[in-house]
Amino acid sequence: MKRLGAFLSVLCLSAVAFANFPDMLPNTPQDIPPGPGSNRLPLPPLAQQGQLPPNDPQDSDDQFHIVRAGEQERSGSHITLRNGAAATYRGYTLSGDTIEGDERTQVYTITEGGRLEGRGVLLLARTITIDFRSRRYTYSDGDGTIPPSQLKGQTTGNVYTSGGYGSSTNSRAELNDSSFTTCDRDDPHYSLDARHTTIVYGRYAMLRDVKFRVFNRTLFTLPFFYVPLSQEESRLTPEFGQTEDEGYFAKFKYFTPVKGDSFLITRLDLMSKLGQGFGQDYRYNTRLAQGALSAYGLLSSTRTLTVNSIHTQPMFKGLLSLDGTYQRNNYLTAPDSVLLSTRAQFAAPAGAGNYRVSFLRKSSETAGFTSTNQNAALSHTGNWGRGLSSQIDLNFTENDTAQNGAVTSKSERLDAKLTAGQKTPAFDAQVDYQR
Repeated sequence: MKRLGAFLSVLCLSAVAFANFPDMLPNTPQDIPPGPGSNRLPLPPLAQQGQLPPNDPQDSDDQFHIVRAGEQERSGSHITLRNGAAATYRGYTLSGDTIEGDERTQVYTITEGGRLEGRGVLLLARTITIDFRSRRYTYSDGDGTIPPSQLKGQTTGNVYTSGGYGSSTNSRAELNDSSFTTCDRDDPHYSLDARHTTIVYGRYAMLRDVKFRVFNRTLFTLPFFYVPLSQEESRLTPEFGQTEDEGYFAKFKYFTPVKGDSFLITRLDLMSKLGQGFGQDYRYNTRLAQGALSAYGLLSSTRTLTVNSIHTQPMFKGLLSLDGTYQRNNYLTAPDSVLLSTRAQFAAPAGAGNYRVSFLRKSSETAGFTSTNQNAALSHTGNWGRGLSSQIDLNFTENDTAQNGAVTSKSERLDAKLTAGQKTPAFDAQVDYQR
């Protein structure tokens, strides 16, 4: 029962349930490192249309090698292996009761006890279909293991998944009709059974229509369950404590799904010294853009207010990034001050290279004293072929300070730098110019 206690502690202290859950599944890319082995399956990249896991580079030739088969048939490029089949192809090992595929299309299907092995990655499922040309595959009735390293140490042992079908990329998995447990028995003592689950590796897991089962009995059902999987993600459990600045406090957070791949976190803080604090964090992720907007303030005479925003989107074959921060009388970092920081950046390919345009402005105001710093930059990196490359950087900076409205200092500076390089079999040359 110690494992059950640990399982309950991790999930209950990290999760929150809600009465209504619209169709939304946040998406934040992040690479998946390979998982270690265990007495169950190593971490499989569960996928209904997922990318293939890494192959074995020592056996990655393009020939389809038959390892064993009770029966085999060939018709042109089509091949069928039956009664305990196994084969290797392009660095992968395929095995199951039947393997059927086409060497021309490079699509193979493993049925009844399908097994796909790559470089340290294993997938078991009733049926697996692999398209080696597009490096994608589908599966049904798959099992897998998520090790603690995959969950940023939020669990002390493996989390086992079983049943259903799903889809995956290198950053997230979508699972349907799946079960989760930390019990390593074939018939686990306890589990969470969810109709649909989204796991954003290293960030969070969201389970929909969840049954909490102990000894094969359903104790209760939750319409929604949210589990943060990293220290950076907002924990939704209440916080209680005492600090010198805030006094005794109680802090609460509430998670609200929003239409599309977006969600809202509402914060309410009760502090004996500072009074009430209220804020909201809105995160959005759409086909065209992604970002976050947060605001937090104290509902007291201190008039503390903090606003943060970040936004990225593709534009004109490049990427536009915008972010800003506004702080007024932040009792933790800048009391009796007003701070404003804004930044814009656009980067895109251009001919034989890439260019970047950026603008940064920072200002602060404290007791009649103000300071402002502005910076605009333009850079271009070019690779012109035959070993010829170039780098151009233009940087304009402006600083000024004022006391009670009167300017006390002001400066402007323009820096220009040009670097040109030439690589040949005989020598490398580089010319730098800076002004």
